[in-house]
Amino acid sequence: MQSAKLSLLVGGLLLVAVAAAQQTPATDPRLKRFDTNGDGVIDADEKNAVRARVREQASRGRQEPKPGFDIIAGRRITEMMFPSHDGRQTRAVLSVPENMPKKRIPLVVTIHGGQGNRDFGYLRTLATPPEEGAMTSSPTVAMFSEQPWAILSIDYRLGGGDIWKDALAGIRYAKTLPGVDPDRVCAMGGSHGGKLLMEVLTTVGRDEFRCAIAGSPFQPNAYVSLVQDIDTPPLDALTPSARQVLLDIRSRMGKGSRRTKEELEANSFETHAGKVRIPTLMLASKGDDQVPYVLLQGTIERMKAAKAPLTLFVAEQVPHGFYWGRENAMARVGRGERSPAEREEEARARAEILKFLKTQFR
Repeated sequence: MQSAKLSLLVGGLLLVAVAAAQQTPATDPRLKRFDTNGDGVIDADEKNAVRARVREQASRGRQEPKPGFDIIAGRRITEMMFPSHDGRQTRAVLSVPENMPKKRIPLVVTIHGGQGNRDFGYLRTLATPPEEGAMTSSPTVAMFSEQPWAILSIDYRLGGGDIWKDALAGIRYAKTLPGVDPDRVCAMGGSHGGKLLMEVLTTVGRDEFRCAIAGSPFQPNAYVSLVQDIDTPPLDALTPSARQVLLDIRSRMGKGSRRTKEELEANSFETHAGKVRIPTLMLASKGDDQVPYVLLQGTIERMKAAKAPLTLFVAEQVPHGFYWGRENAMARVGRGERSPAEREEEARARAEILKFLKTQFR
């Protein structure tokens, strides 16, 4: 589980801002974990050090599936490999009720955020009820585990090419699993996983799978995020902390500026959002500095204009990652512990997710 815990940090760390750390109480254990020089700020060198540590730890994590299966809280957990679109073997973890009913059951595909090429320990955190460390588990996944549904947590490659095709291959694989109803498969991705899912949705037809849930999908418009003047709309509406996050992203992903506006927008899901035909629940928050709500509004407007089947949930306060609800999310750096209002918003988001899935699986 140690490799899973460290791997969990990288998705948030790749987007976390210096400004967030500056607001963090000195006693915040999350800050102490990364602020090695004790100046109250997670600077670029400290972030790079954690990235390097996570990559090293992930490389030593379990890369091959365990034989057989585990039984955890009434669920049968199986590690497996599935072929992607080009035959590349890709990791996945399947969770099903221990006593499978005779009738076929719905399945939720979970798509993690951050970097690809995760080990099995990490993938288990998006497929199983809490195992050893509650800090690495997701209350949303725990909620799925209480339903008579299957869960398939899928990986994708680290980079290069159309990564979204790995996600689509995982969803298609899910439809072939024994005991699964292929007409009741829904996919849920957050952050980078949400971006991959949105790219899938703008490419496939209505009959590909039943429904989708996208939590704060990353970088809806690459031109706006990487190149556009930060003092022009919609970027001029960013909060100071969200502005700092965007500047941090640009310092790491500035290579996007070498492509033209047309190239960047052509590869952005916002441009093609009107093509979405699969019922989609999008989760966003005005308190999210890493995928600010104002950057998602273009996608939302295009989907509404095209009469795409969109259900929208917008929170007011919770930071990035609220859709999974993990206790150790890096997005909480700079915010301290959850306030009662934030906990209530996360609970409402989970209730909306469950309501949406039950409606689609009916």
